[in-house]
Amino acid sequence: MKKTIAMILCLLMVVSLFAGCGGKGDSGSAGTTAAPAASNNEAPAPTEAASVHTGGARMDHQVDRVISTASSTSINVGPFAPSSPGTVGKFLLYASLFWAPKFGCSEEEMVPWIAKSYKQIDSKNFEIEIFDYVKDSKGNPITIDDVIWSINKSIEIGQFVDGGSNIVNMEKIDDYHMKMEIATDAPNTFAMLMTNTRLYIVNQKWWEGATDDEKQNAPACTGPYTVKEFIPGSGATMVANDNYWQTDEAMNDLLSPAYRNVKEVVFTAITEASMRVIALENNEVDIAMVSASDLGIFYDFDTNQPKDGWCVDVAPLTYVHSLFPNMDSSNLVGSNLELRKAIFYAIDPAQLIVASGNNSLTARPVTCSVTSAYAGYQEAWDSQDYYTYNPEKAAECLAAAGYKPGEVTVRLLSSSSLYNDSVRSVIISELGAVGINVENVTVEQALFSTYKNDPTVWDLMIDLKSSTTGHVASYYDYNFSAANYQNGGVNFCKDEELYKRVNAVMADPSDENIQAVEQYIEDNAILYALFSNGLANVGQKGILEMGTAGTQIIPASCVFADDYKSAG
Repeated sequence: MKKTIAMILCLLMVVSLFAGCGGKGDSGSAGTTAAPAASNNEAPAPTEAASVHTGGARMDHQVDRVISTASSTSINVGPFAPSSPGTVGKFLLYASLFWAPKFGCSEEEMVPWIAKSYKQIDSKNFEIEIFDYVKDSKGNPITIDDVIWSINKSIEIGQFVDGGSNIVNMEKIDDYHMKMEIATDAPNTFAMLMTNTRLYIVNQKWWEGATDDEKQNAPACTGPYTVKEFIPGSGATMVANDNYWQTDEAMNDLLSPAYRNVKEVVFTAITEASMRVIALENNEVDIAMVSASDLGIFYDFDTNQPKDGWCVDVAPLTYVHSLFPNMDSSNLVGSNLELRKAIFYAIDPAQLIVASGNNSLTARPVTCSVTSAYAGYQEAWDSQDYYTYNPEKAAECLAAAGYKPGEVTVRLLSSSSLYNDSVRSVIISELGAVGINVENVTVEQALFSTYKNDPTVWDLMIDLKSSTTGHVASYYDYNFSAANYQNGGVNFCKDEELYKRVNAVMADPSDENIQAVEQYIEDNAILYALFSNGLANVGQKGILEMGTAGTQIIPASCVFADDYKSAG
């Protein structure tokens, strides 16, 4: 069945559930998402969805400039460079095959970019058609040969990691059509590959003939912007391409990077969070990422509104901080369900949010393994009793586990770069309060990556997890599929019933199968999701609405006041 993405995605461009602008009126409503594609190839009708984080709108004129910050000095603007914290705004310069307007984007929700449409042959094989008039900023045409070469090049240098692990084969049909076989039929996998922001399509002949200076300072761009200036270690200026190849404005209406509400987008490197705050307050930048601890400067937590003159946006809460018990059968925790329950009931996620430096806007406790931003999330999970903090219940479970207070000691593994001492102190203190002693095993990230795969080193581990596809089923598979781990899962859970349920939800991500996996994880205390947090961005008073898509800020789709004047 051929699936062509249609105009219904215009409805996606609404204000984020967690976004607003001080003194600017209503912040908008929840977003919409597309229903499964109809068999007659017509666009499906929109249906209500929860917590869609996508904002901005296309304006009928351009403002001259917007200055945004980068949190790293490793900024690069060339198409083939390993991603880093300094990889900012490259989706303005280089087009992917499709565009994802939201986290957890499905195939039906993808927006055409270089690709015009796709046809699914079977669960793992697809045909892709690209537009036959794509050109880069230097006038070079883009054909299927360039697409296949760009994908292989991105994989080769370690930039498009998801492509390397999920693309099995690519075959050219003609200049504008290709076949692709992927390794898994997991939900949203094909969409994740097609919309991946680490895949940039360029003309092969240009790349092979260009000098190193041209590749970095004057690259041939397939996106709606080009490079005006690049200063290594400092920043980059991107300018709207007046000769952008996509002249079908109906298509550009669906594609937020192509709104081109801004003539020039400037990214400037400011690594220190405190300096980004100062830059905002001194009107040196227009948009900056701020830490949760600094957000109160711009946001009034009493009224739950941005302070007058500021626009605040918090990305969807997609990363989950979780406590993993060591489920190896020889481990004292993994072999004792009541002990695991005692540990879970003893910990208060609300205290961990405070200890981590977050607040009620940037973080939330969760009531299941994932957050509501994930595709496949079940609304019933919002109100379920998910190991609600209960030290009395924890003490009862500890007794049922066969231990008196002070008789058992567990080893807590964590990364020194992911968690501060306050987070560890809360866990140690709360477990100690119910009679569970804790040996603190805090190591640097490199050693953590080794230790977490060794079942003899730890009994409990706190770690940060997400899913590149944004689907609940893939999150389960990523953490608990036997195929992904030598030792039976992220926490050595060699459980045939769990494997069976994970395999079932991957084959059929129905509500019933999703609920079956989650219930089994909760009943057997295999994982305790603690809280989730998102990044906060602040804009100056002239920005009425922050341009967003998924977890990204899109400066080109911000909505600006009539009297907007850029900083500096």
